[in-house]
Amino acid sequence: MQLLISCHDEELLEHKSDLDEQLEAWVKDHEHFSAVIDEQSSALQVQVKKAEQLKLPLNFLYKMAKQYKLEFAISQLDDESGEWEEVCYFGHEEGRPDIFEVACYVGL
Repeated sequence: MQLLISCHDEELLEHKSDLDEQLEAWVKDHEHFSAVIDEQSSALQVQVKKAEQLKLPLNFLYKMAKQYKLEFAISQLDDESGEWEEVCYFGHEEGRPDIFEVACYVGL
């Protein structure tokens, strides 16, 4: 299952270059993930088959959310439309993501 964990928070622009650097460095050490960075957002693309595989990226991004006071959205790729659909949120205000709750939202 493909997931996109992205930040397009209003606060992102203030910290975007720092967050992008940290994302790119993290991805180099974790080959199963890829960074998706453009002018408007910063994200990790994740391929998972079970809930436990969410732990590493969610913990890393939650740490970034607390550090920079950001919110993240977890999106699931819709096979029919090819569009990303946001299914849940976490971050500075939304709080720590519950891995098993996220897994239920995305159907793992």
